[in-house]
Amino acid sequence: MKNLRPWLSNLIFALQILLVLFWAFEEKLMVPVWLQPVGRMHPLVLHFPIVLWVLLALMPFLKSQVEAKSYQAGFEFLLYGAVLTTSFAALMGLFLSREPGYSAEGLYWHKVGGLALSFLGYALLLGYQRVSQKPYFSAVLIGMVGLLAAASHVGAEVTHGENFVLGPLQQSKDEAFDAEQPLFASLVMPLLEQKCNQCHSQAKSKGDLIMTSFAALMKGGEKGKVIMTDDLAESRLIQYIHLPMADDDHMPPKGKPQLTEEEKALLQAWVMEGASEEKSLTALESQAPLYEAAMALVEAKGQGEEEPAYDFSAAGEDLIASLNNPFRRLSPISAHSPALEASLFVQKAFSPQSIEELEPVNKQLVSLNLTNMPMGDEEMALLAPFKALESLNLNGTQVTEAGLRYLEGAKELQSLALSGTKVTAGIGEVLGQFPALQEVYVWNTVLDSTALGSLREQFPTLAFEQGYIPEDSEILRMSPPILENESQMIAEAERIIFKHHFPGVQIRYTLDGTEPDSLTGSLYKGPFLLNEQAQVKAIAAREGWLTSSPVAFSFFKKGKDGLTGRLLYQPHPKYRGNGPRTLFDASKGDKDVFLSPEWLGYQDSPFGAYVRIPDSLASTEKITVSFLQNISSYIMPPKRVEVWGGTTSGNMRKLKDVRPPQPDNYDDNDILAFSVPLEGEASTYRHFKVVAHPVNVLPAWHAGAGSKGWVFVDEIFVY
Repeated sequence: MKNLRPWLSNLIFALQILLVLFWAFEEKLMVPVWLQPVGRMHPLVLHFPIVLWVLLALMPFLKSQVEAKSYQAGFEFLLYGAVLTTSFAALMGLFLSREPGYSAEGLYWHKVGGLALSFLGYALLLGYQRVSQKPYFSAVLIGMVGLLAAASHVGAEVTHGENFVLGPLQQSKDEAFDAEQPLFASLVMPLLEQKCNQCHSQAKSKGDLIMTSFAALMKGGEKGKVIMTDDLAESRLIQYIHLPMADDDHMPPKGKPQLTEEEKALLQAWVMEGASEEKSLTALESQAPLYEAAMALVEAKGQGEEEPAYDFSAAGEDLIASLNNPFRRLSPISAHSPALEASLFVQKAFSPQSIEELEPVNKQLVSLNLTNMPMGDEEMALLAPFKALESLNLNGTQVTEAGLRYLEGAKELQSLALSGTKVTAGIGEVLGQFPALQEVYVWNTVLDSTALGSLREQFPTLAFEQGYIPEDSEILRMSPPILENESQMIAEAERIIFKHHFPGVQIRYTLDGTEPDSLTGSLYKGPFLLNEQAQVKAIAAREGWLTSSPVAFSFFKKGKDGLTGRLLYQPHPKYRGNGPRTLFDASKGDKDVFLSPEWLGYQDSPFGAYVRIPDSLASTEKITVSFLQNISSYIMPPKRVEVWGGTTSGNMRKLKDVRPPQPDNYDDNDILAFSVPLEGEASTYRHFKVVAHPVNVLPAWHAGAGSKGWVFVDEIFVY
């Protein structure tokens, strides 16, 4: 130690000079990229001086029990180490402070505290080296620990949010929910305080976003607004909370308390309802999504009741992350619970494997949502291993009471949703196998009032929910028809199958993209054949009801096999699909799920692809490209589509320059097709190039007016 003293003293002195210089010229301090990781190590390094200063403060109390020479050597080692690491931590903190996202006031006082610790520590070291009698040391050391605690407290607030340290001591029990109070104040703001404000407050505003007040939340951050009431898909607040945990943009970040499904549903419904600061529950209709989401959250919170305790261990975060994909979401039911909930999306993406892959978490899975999945009685056997289920949603499936027998091991099942299924009065023979069952949802089933009366007598403790029953004079709107086809790709001739859960409904449809109504359009009498590309629109009508809104489905005829090619421009990193294979895999993307791997997304560059037709094809008639239209998500028809062709890849001429019509208002999500006929010599070409340019500036009527549009592509067909 004796030989190291001069070197350590000189190094510590040099660090003090650097700190003074950097502090004096802080506004001109530019931290190069290669040095920024050193600054980000500040939270790691600062723990060393904390421990060393506390040990130094305790050393005098041990002096009488340690041999004098050993005590002095140990004291010097700790002192030099404490001063050196304090100086390094302060220097790293200055580097880190040049990054954005921190409150100016909180950051200022944290820097002052860190620099004071470094300078005072150096002064203490000089005093130790030059003064033989050191009666003041214990008092100064205790003062150093106090200053260290104060600086650490401010640093915790800068990093984790205001009142981070003492917050748990000051939290009160949830007050009883008041339906007369604005929902923002009673439900939304408390949610943001618990799950968001650690990183988005005046003390720490990551991305310049502050969420501690309604005005600040609606203002947004450095990337603009996070809430767009007329564009849910483009509201980044809603986007980020639904991203997979492994995604860098997922919020709250991994390791922070996560939002529950009820909390996510409330935020989404609140934004859809207009993100009002004043609207209360009493101002909403009982069927409104926000009303239902608010009540679900209030019920889940249980007015302060404790969450159910589980005796099983939690599944690993890596396992949960590996089971998440665009068509399946798995997450804990609350921040600290080992219990999990899962939801499956998009019918055509469903396969038995979608459920089988969840078996590693069958002990933790307590809630499963299979709404509108192609589940019949045979597929119900896949659920047999999930004996911990408490809630199961089978709405819109083809399940009957026979399929429910596979759930006989689910003794914890409390809620069973069977709306729109094929269950009959025979369900009474099955429900007895669920001793914990409390509620059964049977909307839009064949169970009439007589059958339900018998079931209620048989199971007096069960609540059978029929849904809303209108008065005789009330006119309601029909729900749209449901398409049963799993794929919208036609190989040769495809039988188009519609269904509706309500009896006595007429379905009318068109094949040319025009709007059908209750008098025009073809009357659906059963499955019909379709062997050409078409946009099918359908409605449901019934006497005494308002006609449903139309639904549209784009069908594409499968093109020639053997196409190969490459991408001329790389898609956006978030929407890379399966690379060039996306264009030739005969798998259509879903119009409502642009995050699926069937889509390639472009914004900052045009879409471009080279296409090679096999020599085995004597001639071709046309080339077709399919695009997505999702206006609320900024996904527009391309501004311009170019099709080039030639005898070789280096000798191509422009065959067509199409400027698709642009929408003049919001419209339903759709899949668009642009076709170019190949006539004369062009029909013999084997080499093609397709380029599609995104809209540069969204129109004035769009919520994102002035922003760039997106182009999404999923398939190229050659006929």
